[in-house]
Amino acid sequence: GQAFIGVVNDSLTDLMGKQNDALNLAAVPPAIILMAGLQGAGKTTTIGKLARLLKTEQKKKVLVVSAD
Repeated sequence: GQAFIGVVNDSLTDLMGKQNDALNLAAVPPAIILMAGLQGAGKTTTIGKLARLLKTEQKKKVLVVSAD
């Protein structure tokens, strides 16, 4: 199991890059952010925190939508 997780992690890191860039929300709206992960990984909490940050600090309008 851990070997598989390592392979997936390495593949995603290669695909997305190792740098920690800031979100570019200056593009033409709407800016779409996709969150994916395993159950219990903290996605909903992270989305809530991100939505609050975008709304309070960057004065963005936020819409959170779930899709299964």
